[in-house]
Amino acid sequence: MESTKIPGLQIRSDKIRIDKMVDGVRIYKTLDTTDVVLAQKIMARLVNSVLERRYLPKRRNELTVRDIISSYWDGHMRHKKYAYNAKFVLDAVAQRIGGMAVHSLTKADIRKYIRERLEDRKRNGSAGSISPRTVQMELQHLSMAVNFAVDNRLLDTNPIKRFIHVAQGMPKKIVLDDGREKGPEWRAIYAAASEDVRPILFTLYETGMRPNECLGMRWNWIRCKDGRRYTITVPSHADKAGYEHDIPVSPALLKLLREMGMKTCESLVFPSPRRRNRPRSGIHDAFASALDKCGLAKRGITPYALRRTRITIWDAIDTNASRYAAGHVPKEIHLRNYVRIPPERLFRLVGL
Repeated sequence: MESTKIPGLQIRSDKIRIDKMVDGVRIYKTLDTTDVVLAQKIMARLVNSVLERRYLPKRRNELTVRDIISSYWDGHMRHKKYAYNAKFVLDAVAQRIGGMAVHSLTKADIRKYIRERLEDRKRNGSAGSISPRTVQMELQHLSMAVNFAVDNRLLDTNPIKRFIHVAQGMPKKIVLDDGREKGPEWRAIYAAASEDVRPILFTLYETGMRPNECLGMRWNWIRCKDGRRYTITVPSHADKAGYEHDIPVSPALLKLLREMGMKTCESLVFPSPRRRNRPRSGIHDAFASALDKCGLAKRGITPYALRRTRITIWDAIDTNASRYAAGHVPKEIHLRNYVRIPPERLFRLVGL
């Protein structure tokens, strides 16, 4: 018999049950306590989890990997600036093991996932295979999703944190022409590229920008310093590490930008290759096509090789200025807190 009436709580002498509708989601849960005050706190926490899209109306031992990934995406990742990449990675995990119960995942399941994932592209007829680093990233996101569920009391423990390990090879540091300026490999790729893609490739090569930064570059990022020297100022929200940094504009790139009709507005400099669902696929497809035409497809070159080539060239001129222009935060406290890269050092990279 109910002794007290509190909306959403069914209070009896031997147990307390939550039965409440929030935003169309029913919270129905029998608590392990008879303390009314504690029950109200638990109910408030569950209501907040529903409002933040973190509540899963299943028992803990019934939650699947897809449930956990969905909760992690809605409650934590959706509004992160690297959400696009995270969504792509999480979808790959959910596609293969999304239906499995999280609490029943074993070391054998993870090993099987790794083995089959590394062979995915070979089975699908694509060149090469998924790299161990990619699989490592997928499993790390899975582990973070499970940790998120634990932090929000959807799960008691993370059953996979002890055996998510993938052997990582060294990253492919592919540099065109061994780091020489405008060598034959770069000239061959540029000549094989289509007319509409050449300005993007030239900008990537001259600035060392990341492909995402280049495709997201706006005209008002280009700023004149002293009447003749220009920089591209990448704002913190567009930088991978979240730091604003300046990139010197070479005379050759400045000539190209002026030919394109240099503007002061906020519109994109290169709007055409971007796609609604996969913004980077346009430049990657065009780059792969150029590699096929010039016979360099088998070397595993990607648009990132243009960035590595430029940074290699700059590093031989001034290591710290190169690091600053690349957007790499210095690791040493002395450099990070006390050393400023003046314009003279920055523009030395482009011969000004």
